[in-house]
Amino acid sequence: MAPRRRDAPAPEPLPGLTMRGRRRGGPLAPSGLAGRRGVLDGLPARVARPGLPDLEAIDAIWPTQRHPSAENRHWVWSAIAAGATDCFALSAADNVLAIWASTAPRPLRLPGGLAYRLDWLEVAPNARGRGLGAVAIAAAAARATELQCTRIVLHAVPGSAPYWAQFGENRLADGWVPRPGLLPFLIEEDMVRELERLFRASFPP
Repeated sequence: MAPRRRDAPAPEPLPGLTMRGRRRGGPLAPSGLAGRRGVLDGLPARVARPGLPDLEAIDAIWPTQRHPSAENRHWVWSAIAAGATDCFALSAADNVLAIWASTAPRPLRLPGGLAYRLDWLEVAPNARGRGLGAVAIAAAAARATELQCTRIVLHAVPGSAPYWAQFGENRLADGWVPRPGLLPFLIEEDMVRELERLFRASFPP
């Protein structure tokens, strides 16, 4: 389900969720990731589940900073988070620098083991080019490991394919069907382990 344009009707919430982003049920699974602290750009940073004020701030500011031709220019994070089973943000100095989410109700059971499905990821437009995307992906790898997943699968907008190729392969994972028009990427176990190790070193439990 793609985020809606601002002038589009509000989508129906998924079961167990409200459109205000507060869950009637629990998240994908309890997490020790939220509350981790580290350093980003020389500032104290933390990982947290974003609250409604964070999401509203993102939706007020980031669209004005995205390039007019960006493939994600119409993303609305309050709508994304309302339909997510897993959503985390990296923040420093009370500003969200990166955010990611999954809408999968559980890890995907694919041939070869469990996989975490990473559906959405964005770095604050005015904070790009500083390695924050890699930190967010490493945090997602830590979450995958926490859920006993050995791989990460994702759909990428075509323009981001060269970036994702640093971490995984542009190919299908057996047993997984991606969304039409998006490129499938698979981050294999060795890379997931390395990313998780790097995240743990920077954001210790």
